[in-house]
Amino acid sequence: MKIAITGNIGSGKTTVAKVFGVLGFEVLNADILAKSLYEIPAVKTEVERILQKKITTPSGETDYALIASEYFSGEDIYKAINDVLYPALQLLIEEKICSFDNKNVVVEAAMLFEAGLDSFFDKIICISAPDEIRIARVAQRSCMTRKQFFERERRQLPQKQKEEKADIVIFNDESNSLIEQVEKIVSRL
Repeated sequence: MKIAITGNIGSGKTTVAKVFGVLGFEVLNADILAKSLYEIPAVKTEVERILQKKITTPSGETDYALIASEYFSGEDIYKAINDVLYPALQLLIEEKICSFDNKNVVVEAAMLFEAGLDSFFDKIICISAPDEIRIARVAQRSCMTRKQFFERERRQLPQKQKEEKADIVIFNDESNSLIEQVEKIVSRL
């Protein structure tokens, strides 16, 4: 079974994916896979062309902070980079899933619908949480300001739309056990 976990920033996707992992699912993270794409020479060259600057540090490592600042700086750059990354990401995810040889797989993908990855999965689970809880979670784990949070948030489909498109919704409002919700889903599937 191929399950996608989606939801907006700070909703708890990674935590839910970890629970699936403990229950025996193979777990992939689309953000980590997307970062690996910058190491592909053709992708790196195209992103540097779009940004009109090198995306490596003086020591030769990919400068993800630079990419993120440029990526979220304007709609044209955001769209152009996505046009390069999303098709390559879809292929990479398909390749990784196939390599698991018929095991149950969960893919954590914040931008699942935005990237057009949703048709590849048997079930889609949306993790939903109130805005203030999500803002607090993101502030706790990173140095992101409220302004940066909302800049990223507006690039994603609204949480309500993701809930409507998903097969299952997990509410991560800190009043319901995530483990129990995931266990119920796994037993139904």
